[in-house]
Amino acid sequence: MNEPQGVENVPLETRSPYELRVELPEALPDPTYHHFAARRMAELLIWVRFDQRRVPRRVTREIETDDGLSVDDVSLGDGTSAHALARSFGPGMLGLTWSW
Repeated sequence: MNEPQGVENVPLETRSPYELRVELPEALPDPTYHHFAARRMAELLIWVRFDQRRVPRRVTREIETDDGLSVDDVSLGDGTSAHALARSFGPGMLGLTWSW
């Protein structure tokens, strides 16, 4: 390969999507979900859905690469879910952290 491939050039059959359901106990004081990518990924999406009776007060997206750590607030608006999306990502860490 002489040229780097962007996500639009990666054939669908070479992508590896998976879904993971995690139910966190309510006793966790500062819940988070992070994914660590050891190599370059075409796309990484983390989507967290909250019980409508218990929506967090604050959600942040965290991205850590060789360039450092970036933390940004995520707005839920009137919804009950948050997502973090990274394209052509890795190696590094992508995650969501929330507080009640």
